[in-house]
Amino acid sequence: MKLLVAFVLLCALVPGFTSAPGEPIVATHYITNVLITMHLYDTKAELQSDLEVDGVKGYSECEINEEENIAYCDIYSVRPTHIDDDATTTVGHEVLHGVFGLYHGL
Repeated sequence: MKLLVAFVLLCALVPGFTSAPGEPIVATHYITNVLITMHLYDTKAELQSDLEVDGVKGYSECEINEEENIAYCDIYSVRPTHIDDDATTTVGHEVLHGVFGLYHGL
């Protein structure tokens, strides 16, 4: 069984590793079954304090099992409060890491 653990936190911190909106997605895998555990915070300061890292607005940690086509992801984000607010976009971004892997900045 091939198991890949993707830690995306560092990707957000490395200059040049993040992508601009509109940049094409380059998938490192394609998983259609994603089981998500959400970790929501009231403020960005609480999120960054808990993760012990400054400068992030979201984080995901996924265990990928390509043979069984499933990703188990923990997603950390500020709690979305409005439709399509920054937190909502961040959650969607992190979910896509479970589906597509390290899909930006490659």
